[in-house]
Order: sequence, then C-alpha cells, then structure tokens
Amino acid sequence: MRLIFHSAETLARGCGWFALVVGTGIGYVFGLLSQQSTAIDQTFVHQLITYSLFGHIPTFFVSLFILLRVGFQLSTDAEVRAEWTQGHQAVSFAMACALVCLIGWAWFFVAVMFGFWLGLMHALSGFAHPVWDAYWMDFDLFNLLHAAFRMVVLAIVLSVMTFIETSLLKSRPDQLYMLMSRFTTLGFAVIVAVELTDMLI
Repeated sequence: MRLIFHSAETLARGCGWFALVVGTGIGYVFGLLSQQSTAIDQTFVHQLITYSLFGHIPTFFVSLFILLRVGFQLSTDAEVRAEWTQGHQAVSFAMACALVCLIGWAWFFVAVMFGFWLGLMHALSGFAHPVWDAYWMDFDLFNLLHAAFRMVVLAIVLSVMTFIETSLLKSRPDQLYMLMSRFTTLGFAVIVAVELTDMLI
C-alpha cells in the first residue's frame, strides 16, 4: 500500500492545479454562456450542462491528463522509470494510476462546479442564487453516478495499459520512445472510444 500511495503522490503532482485552472475555466465559460441568450431553450441548456460540463468533460480531460502524465513521467524521468519497472512495483504504479484518475476526477468536478457558479454570478451581476438552486434541484444524481462509473472504467483501462507499458519497458528498455508513442496514441483512442460508446448507448 505504501508503494501505491507513493506512486500516486508522484503522479498527482500538478493534477490539482490542472483541475483548478482548467476545470474552473471551463465551468466559468459554461456558466457565462448559459445566460447570454434567452432564445435558447433552457431545457436544452440544462441537459447540455448536465451531460457535458458535469458528465463527459471531467472524465475526458482527467483521463487525458493522466495518460499524458504517465507517458511524460516514464519517458523523461530515468530514475522514476527504473523504480516503476522493477519487481512488483509495476503493479503498484498501475494501481496508483487508477487511484489518481478517481482523485483527479473529484477535483475537476468540484472545480467545474465552482467555475460554473462564478460564470453565473458574472452573467447575472451577482444574482445567480435562484438559477443555481433551480439547477441543482432538478439535477438527477444518477447522472453523477453514471459519470463516476465511466471514470472507474477509464481508470481501470488506463491502469491496465500502464501495467502493460511498464512491463514492456522492463523487457525492452531500448524501445522507450516507440513504446511511449504507441502508449499515448492508443490511450487517446481508447479514451475517445469509451466516451463515444457511452454517449451512443
């Protein structure tokens, strides 16, 4: 367990700032634009915010960030790479990857909520509380559970891919950049596939 938390701490560096800056920024834009036009059906706006801002956007961006973080860490830090590819530490690193995905998603979700509130406050000159309260009164918690389940699926997929990658690096250290390129490309394709599949079914 200590190895898992140690690896998670290493992977999570920068994740909080990423969630705060990107999540708050995206939430702010959504909150601002949602009040800019009265011609748009508010039911459509509500569904758009529910399924994108509080649904697919956090899971996609967090998964992509962790994918790039793992790839960057393994390809640039020789000390960390040597540590994570030794013995059973590849398993700990893979589990840490899944843990950081879930933690990052929680941070990002809170950040987009905060940004959305800021955007509403700006758009409505500080009188956003009725709109904010009305939105959350109509919010179905099943959508949050659904997004959490999708994040768990993505976390497991990235964890398995990370384990395979570190195992390959252990046996083929001379093919580092080829493996990293394949890991990033395949990982991005898998993330997009999971998100699109969830949207279509």
